Amino acid sequence: LMDAAVLPLSGAARVYLSDLTISEEFAVLTYSYSLSGAEVRLDPDGFCARFVLSEGRISDYVLHLQNYKLTSGYAVLLPEFQAMAAMEALEAQDRTLILSYEDNKTPQVAPTWIAR
Repeated sequence: LMDAAVLPLSGAARVYLSDLTISEEFAVLTYSYSLSGAEVRLDPDGFCARFVLSEGRISDYVLHLQNYKLTSGYAVLLPEFQAMAAMEALEAQDRTLILSYEDNKTPQVAPTWIAR
């Protein structure tokens, strides 16, 4: 289902397994997009596909289909030294700074630093 539904439409994005939750009753597989090695955050859920497996079958699924293509434009990011300083402040809160693309349903996505 993943190969048939998501991959042909994803364009330049890669799809990867971003989370796996297993219990005695079910398994949840969550997939996300990445562009140039950085995660793409989709609002509101943050993933491109989620499948719930129970009793050997897909019992539920959610798809957020997007098509991405690379452009020749440039993005301005927070300089590395400032990002490192921000990361040090976040580490005190058990959070980290991650390079990511934020997809808020505009025509273009740009890389940004996201605190988690």
